[in-house]
Amino acid sequence: MKTPARPALALAACLLPFSLVAVAAHAQSAQPSEPPAPAQASTSTGHTDAASSAASSASSSDAAPKLTLRPIPTWTVQVEPIMWYAGPAGDVRLPGSSGTGPGAPGGANSDEVDLADLNLDSTQISPAGALHINAERWRFSFSGANYSSDQTTTANSAFRIGSVDVSPNDALRTKYDQTTVQLTAGYMIWSRDFAAASEKPENAVPLVLRVYGFGGGRLYDLDISVASVSGGGESGTEQFYAELIAGGRAEMEIADDFSINLEISGGGMGDSDRSIASFDINVNFQWRPIENVGVEIGWRQLAYWMSDGDGSQEFSLNGETAGVYAGVVVRF
Repeated sequence: MKTPARPALALAACLLPFSLVAVAAHAQSAQPSEPPAPAQASTSTGHTDAASSAASSASSSDAAPKLTLRPIPTWTVQVEPIMWYAGPAGDVRLPGSSGTGPGAPGGANSDEVDLADLNLDSTQISPAGALHINAERWRFSFSGANYSSDQTTTANSAFRIGSVDVSPNDALRTKYDQTTVQLTAGYMIWSRDFAAASEKPENAVPLVLRVYGFGGGRLYDLDISVASVSGGGESGTEQFYAELIAGGRAEMEIADDFSINLEISGGGMGDSDRSIASFDINVNFQWRPIENVGVEIGWRQLAYWMSDGDGSQEFSLNGETAGVYAGVVVRF
């Protein structure tokens, strides 16, 4: 199996939020201290001291930050329609009896074939979306994405995929359709208000960091087929997997207009000779120029390891779907 070529970009994306947190904390701890105000001259009547005290109180009130953030969010519903510019990568093995090729219904085992050799690694815009409900410390999320591709290609080497024997220069038609859905429930385990904790809260930029732990489930619906236009025959499989997942999420909200979010999760499920495992990284930046409406851009990399059956009946898909995405954020 070929190693995916995207981990460096995903690692850089994951480190970005923590770098910004460190910079923000350093900047706020380095706020210059103001020189002490000169002492007021005493008067016999005391009216001057009273006036100075009132002026000082008014000045302090004016200098107080006009915008504050809540370490614990209130009840909100957030909808995110997204377009994901992504493509799959990895290796696939189809059951040897899954088709009408010369090898059906059995015979030699299928080769493990790179999706790139089937022209199934094309990057394209695909629909995705998410719904989040914040209930104070609790956070509930439902999200989904779909990738669908119908391609033609010419084989550059000989291999056997399912029951279809492919020779160099054979014309192939390949189809790949994958839908992923996940549902999670999370709880905020830690938060920090950097402005409130700074030496000069009135001079600090409002900045809050929240950390959640969550758990839930992820579902995969997969349909792959390969047909030889030159030699005849077709192989394919339909697979459905469900797994339990757990992970963590960090949210850094800045001045109520900007936020940087990092979410990492992993999971798996096994039953006899059928198993699924996954690892997911999702990082994004959101900007809300209007109170309840904003935009976001991010990167998601979902790696998965699927297997079913053995011998000539084995199916396996070891790969990932990854790419940049952009969308709209609407809050209620």
